Amino acid sequence: MPAISRIVQRILVAEDDPQIRNYLALALKLQDCETEFASGYREAITQIVERPGAFDLVLLGAPASADEGIEALRNISHICPRLPVIVLSASSSPSEVVRALRNGA
Repeated sequence: MPAISRIVQRILVAEDDPQIRNYLALALKLQDCETEFASGYREAITQIVERPGAFDLVLLGAPASADEGIEALRNISHICPRLPVIVLSASSSPSEVVRALRNGA
């Protein structure tokens, strides 16, 4: 299996929890990925708008509310339709997963 860094070089992580952010930073560094962080969705969207093409992937931390996460997905998909987004969530609700997929995850 190829290393993540051969597929994805620049990752934007939108996560407000410092412990999760630190864990992701370590895990992605071990894969030789360039990683930048945003403390939330609005900051992530600002970075995407201000630096088009700067990221190969966005990791969105679990949203405070499902609606907030869906709004972020829609905004990112509208701004940069080809930018892949992975939503990190502990939700076990199939309807939440389907909703995220339908909105750009």
